[in-house]
Amino acid sequence: MSNEWLSLSEDLHARGDESDPLRVVQGLAQAIGFIAGGLIFVRGGDVRNMTTASSLWMAAAIGIAAGIGQFLLVAIAALLALALLVGAGAVERRFRPEGREAPADPLQAPNRRGAIDDTGG
Repeated sequence: MSNEWLSLSEDLHARGDESDPLRVVQGLAQAIGFIAGGLIFVRGGDVRNMTTASSLWMAAAIGIAAGIGQFLLVAIAALLALALLVGAGAVERRFRPEGREAPADPLQAPNRRGAIDDTGG
């Protein structure tokens, strides 16, 4: 069997390198999962930042694929992610429920009960 068909780990061991690249991938997945989980907010039955968290996961996966030299996979995944994000934005704008507009000030913090204070004070 030629070296080009060996897995990354087996290829490194064949050259005498004792490192394990799968541990790096596992560490990245754990860190990205922790960060992405921290981005997701649930308030009053409304879930926020799911698209941001999934975009972060996709960026990490594309980065890992680029790091191991899978550039065709990188190109396909980047185009697919871009198409999904553009499509999701269009669907969200098209099917937004009546009376529910985008938040006027997305940086406004909620009060202690979790509601945005619209009274200005």
